[in-house]
Amino acid sequence: MTGKTIGWFLVASLVVLVGVGMWKIRAGRDEPTWTFERRPVGIMGTECLLRVVVDGGMRERAGEILDAAEARIRFVEAVASNWIDSSELSRLNAAPALERIPVSATLSAILKESQAVFSLSGGAFDVTCRPLIVLWKEAGRIGSVPDASAIEVARAASRWELASWVEDGLIKGEQSLCFDLGGVAKGFAIDEAVDIIMRLGAKGALVDIGGDLKTAGRSSAPDGGWSVDVRDPDRDGVMGTLRVPAGMAICTSGDYARYVTIGGMRYSHILDPRSGMPVNVVPSVTVLGSSAMRVDAWATALAVHGEAGLEFLPDGMEALLVKRGVTDGGSRWVMTPGVDFSPSAVPAQP
Repeated sequence: MTGKTIGWFLVASLVVLVGVGMWKIRAGRDEPTWTFERRPVGIMGTECLLRVVVDGGMRERAGEILDAAEARIRFVEAVASNWIDSSELSRLNAAPALERIPVSATLSAILKESQAVFSLSGGAFDVTCRPLIVLWKEAGRIGSVPDASAIEVARAASRWELASWVEDGLIKGEQSLCFDLGGVAKGFAIDEAVDIIMRLGAKGALVDIGGDLKTAGRSSAPDGGWSVDVRDPDRDGVMGTLRVPAGMAICTSGDYARYVTIGGMRYSHILDPRSGMPVNVVPSVTVLGSSAMRVDAWATALAVHGEAGLEFLPDGMEALLVKRGVTDGGSRWVMTPGVDFSPSAVPAQP
């Protein structure tokens, strides 16, 4: 269920200087804006792009703004990563049952939002299914599909019914309750980084972690708008372009890039928490909304539900779903009314 490989490519060409890019654009204004860019490494096991747009008076502070955004992302990772043994999440997962476990404001915010999406999505997004994730990772390693009893045991070991919120903390009904925030922590970190960039005086921001991204203010484009290209999940190339209002987050979930092959069958890394099985509904789903954390979670939920999940999508969110197995002449996608999507004029090559 967690962890996404996202098909986003930024439209604007970039000038990169030793890991930090800078360029100037007047865009028809009296005062030019300057764009600075950084690509920090070692963040959440994936690529990261930080971009700030500032006016002339803020040029000297661009590095400071980038530093603050990067530091906040690394802080969130230190709190919510399953890969860091010393993280707060790892300590929570290892904690015993029936004891009050202190939970920080950061981790509490991520967990409570995850629990809310679990309820709203009919259980399609569930951060408590870590034992299932571990089970299927092992299945891929040994090349054997887990049997029904193993799936049932893994699913029963960890579920929201075993979590009780108390003041400043949480009590685990059983020690086996554990969480995997790979489908939501990136979004939270993106929200936090964009907020810091804008609070420190930037005119615009873009934060991209592993292809999940959020914009704010104006871009470096002449019209100040934001556009991103959508990767085609079925072949090399671009499927089309999304016009993105400032302040919107965009996250994609799909089964086309991360999977395991067992016995000649391909199994997605995205799991349906209700059945414990990998999903095979849509190859790609993109969700747009004001909160990257929520959009991150709902992209996974719709990957589980497919088109039927649009009825669960909260107000203020939009979605673009790519259909599977559409023949020539049929529409390859379905989208909600608020999506501004322009299909590619030149079809991608198989």
